[in-house]
Amino acid sequence: RRLPTAPPLAPGCVVAVQAAPRILSPDPGSTALLVPGLAPDEQEIPLSAEAADPTGRLDWFVDGRHVGATDGDDRLWWVPTVGEHEVLVQDADGRSDRVRFSVREG
Repeated sequence: RRLPTAPPLAPGCVVAVQAAPRILSPDPGSTALLVPGLAPDEQEIPLSAEAADPTGRLDWFVDGRHVGATDGDDRLWWVPTVGEHEVLVQDADGRSDRVRFSVREG
């Protein structure tokens, strides 16, 4: 049995599709340098994103591990470790963005 087809949208009516969050920091492909003699927890890296809903929850993952959650445009601070990393941010609807960057000793 076939289901009926939905009628066309009224003239001037648009479907609002929210965009996935977009990571603003860290920059894709960037390298963060750790300052010798300064503890990593004193050199935190900001994780920030632009979200369609500035008050909605964003979950943050680094290398597949959940590192925290923020409300929309808020920043999360991550204690860096030397190496290659992948940061992923995901909104409540499952939309996501990811970037790769590296951290090395300076």
